Amino acid sequence: MTQVLILLDSTTLQGSFTTDDFQVPIDIDISDCRYEIALVKLNLWYSWYNISTDFGNNTLRYSPDGGTTWKTITIPNGQYTVDQINTVIQSAMFNNGDYYSNAQNVTSYNITISADYSTLKVNIAVSSNFQVDLTVSALNLLLGFGSIIVTYTQEGSLPANINRDINSLSLKCSISVGSFANNNSSNILYTFVPTSIPGTNLNITPKPKLIFLPVVNTNRLTSIRITIVDNLGRRVDLNNQPVTCLLVLRKMRKTEYVK
Repeated sequence: MTQVLILLDSTTLQGSFTTDDFQVPIDIDISDCRYEIALVKLNLWYSWYNISTDFGNNTLRYSPDGGTTWKTITIPNGQYTVDQINTVIQSAMFNNGDYYSNAQNVTSYNITISADYSTLKVNIAVSSNFQVDLTVSALNLLLGFGSIIVTYTQEGSLPANINRDINSLSLKCSISVGSFANNNSSNILYTFVPTSIPGTNLNITPKPKLIFLPVVNTNRLTSIRITIVDNLGRRVDLNNQPVTCLLVLRKMRKTEYVK
């Protein structure tokens, strides 16, 4: 055997595996020499959340009367932009009767959350004695605010962190060696940045050429574990959406190893 393609698909698995961390049994004899492996293609859904009960960042409160009474809004788990967060909040305000209409019957609200793309910050506009309480969850961190009660229109003190610090994703492969994450040895096989919008299928193909890494020094491969993590090494919960991974295993040139 000089080269073999290995297709791993999370949808075929049974048991307690998650699609961001699954293991597939295999049986490949590699006793004849050292081998190396590369990612050929990866498909996964942009299905992870930035707001979730698991992150403790899905609630806020608002007051329509200067802080005398408070109403809690719970944002459903999901992936949200700043504009979408504003839509959820104003929809809840509408259901609570906290809106007004002008002569043209246009609905308006005394709370508006908007993004300023020139400063990368979020603006929270309040009027008519309304207030927004950002102390009840970690939602303030996504919006770039401190843990405060917003009593007047203001901009966040920090750039928005709407992606929850996810700048890139990495594919880890249990049989690969020779990579590093900062100064720590790792089994990261490939790193990529999602380039499409949430809800789409990400089609990852290494370019301009495949990147090969050595395979663990063993005589036989009995399983391969695939894990998807973010740039901070955190699990990326894909909410059970499938992952398909195509790998190529090949012999290393004799000048590249000592058996």
